[in-house]
Amino acid sequence: MLFDNDEPSAYVLVKDGDTGPGLDVHGPLSMPVAELLIEIVEHEDPQADLTIDLSQTTFPDARAVRYLIGELGCRLGGPRIRVQGSCVRLLRLHPRVQLVPATQTARRDRARIADVSLDA
Repeated sequence: MLFDNDEPSAYVLVKDGDTGPGLDVHGPLSMPVAELLIEIVEHEDPQADLTIDLSQTTFPDARAVRYLIGELGCRLGGPRIRVQGSCVRLLRLHPRVQLVPATQTARRDRARIADVSLDA
């Protein structure tokens, strides 16, 4: 469990599944939680299939959402990371569809992040 200002912010459960490791996030997404998710992704075996389940996550912090979208967007081009949950379409985290070079991807992700509005 992670804490923001001495209040619990979220649970990140790391589990081993049949298809590989998985991360389940429960509670509000904050910057520490988003940073932890990216740190875990960076340290996983690049050959392992990784599933990130955001179905029990809420998104009150726009900065954390933008960070998560930007960081995962750069990594989802590979076949090894899957993101699950009803928020996947909202956040535009579509795995296995990036077919452009990384520099174009980074520019596209920055433009996409600018279009995300959490007020709606």
